[in-house]
Amino acid sequence: MARARSAMPAGLEQYGASLFRTMLRLSRERQYERVVEGDDTWQLGQELNEARQRKNVWEVLAVVRGEAEKICQKILPKARLVPAEDAASACGRVQSGAADAAVLPHCQALRLAAGQNLFIQACLAADSPFAVVGRELTITPGASQVSLGFEPGLETEALSLLVDVFADLDLRLTELHNGDTCFVEFTAAPGQPTALRALYQLEQEISRLRLLGWYPVLQLD
Repeated sequence: MARARSAMPAGLEQYGASLFRTMLRLSRERQYERVVEGDDTWQLGQELNEARQRKNVWEVLAVVRGEAEKICQKILPKARLVPAEDAASACGRVQSGAADAAVLPHCQALRLAAGQNLFIQACLAADSPFAVVGRELTITPGASQVSLGFEPGLETEALSLLVDVFADLDLRLTELHNGDTCFVEFTAAPGQPTALRALYQLEQEISRLRLLGWYPVLQLD
């Protein structure tokens, strides 16, 4: 870093380290681009392929009485609704097999999916969006949104790395929630090469990164 600073023109020394880090990141991105397509050992890549073969089954949905019920009746009218006391108990019904999925406010869905090894299978568009949370990762043809979660811990630059990688690959971030657990959401079609490259690189460079869902956004008719 000291050499990078000293190589800059007078008055621009403070930009040397930043430029050096950017060059290293872009170099790594190019290396990952060459590797990702031929890496048969990439476990997440295998899981993504399997998820594209699955279909969502939402015959029984666990919901907390109120707005979630109204949204389900409008967007998923054929589903049987099972009441739950709160979001955590709704997820408990999913884990036990008593319900196919739970319908939760989107922010709660992110936290509970990350903490209980569940997956967001769809977003229900409304003034306050809801999410359908199930036991399996599913990627349907209409999927357009991706959610990630990770715990930055001692990796203080993890969030800035993530933002830079998405900018480099021209992927549009839609949500960014910072905290003890960070949540990031972006738009991408299933199998989009730049999205796969981003996931591959981030998984190598950020520990405890987890894909929470790659799903469609369902609109009211």
